Amino acid sequence: MPRRTPSPVSPALAAVAAAAVSLPAAAAPEWQTRTWVQPAAGANVFGANGDSVSAATIGARAGLDYWETGRGWPKIRGTTRVAFDYMITSQQASGWEARVGSFAGPTWKHVGLSVGPDFFINQWTFGGVTLPQAAGVSAPVIVNGQYEMLGAYAGVEPAWYFSGDREGADWDELGKPGIGDEFALLAGVSARVKSLTVGAHWRKNTTAYGENTSFGISANVTPPAITGSGGGKKGGGKKGRK
Repeated sequence: MPRRTPSPVSPALAAVAAAAVSLPAAAAPEWQTRTWVQPAAGANVFGANGDSVSAATIGARAGLDYWETGRGWPKIRGTTRVAFDYMITSQQASGWEARVGSFAGPTWKHVGLSVGPDFFINQWTFGGVTLPQAAGVSAPVIVNGQYEMLGAYAGVEPAWYFSGDREGADWDELGKPGIGDEFALLAGVSARVKSLTVGAHWRKNTTAYGENTSFGISANVTPPAITGSGGGKKGGGKKGRK
């Protein structure tokens, strides 16, 4: 029986196959983490239905930052944190708030996006407006930027109540755009020098009780990380949330 002659291999196909064999496998993403505790303080001016009041706040945060390394942009970056704030030094404004949230999203070199659930329980009084105690969950969507020691962010935050005496907003009755039981617009800027971060923030919150606009300054001191892995520089983006 005559021997069969193998079919000729295309030179182009052979070159592609050789290149594929010689290429290294794509680098698997690696993760770095940092656990932290942070005291916080701030001064705020609140405007509620035409009345303006001022107050100071004290509080603390603790959390875990994590960010992706080992591949090109975009990279995933996120924060899981707990926070507590208490309003002081004002007869016209009072209240407190506790939050537990987890946020993550893609980050490029100087710009990032962060989304995630933020569970809360709070109670506030601003001038003649009282927001009864309520527990719920918000869904902040934040665009943030970072360059050197400077940062900025802007976003929206709808929220839904699942317990408490606070009424949810009726957007048709209010004649304003919004979703959820309350809806907020927020923005801020910050500057960091070593472990001290000083920021200014603005928030416009619409509830069934009207609009509450606040502007304030804050100072956060970040002690050395409690625990962490890796030593590379983190990608750009806003750290954590209010």
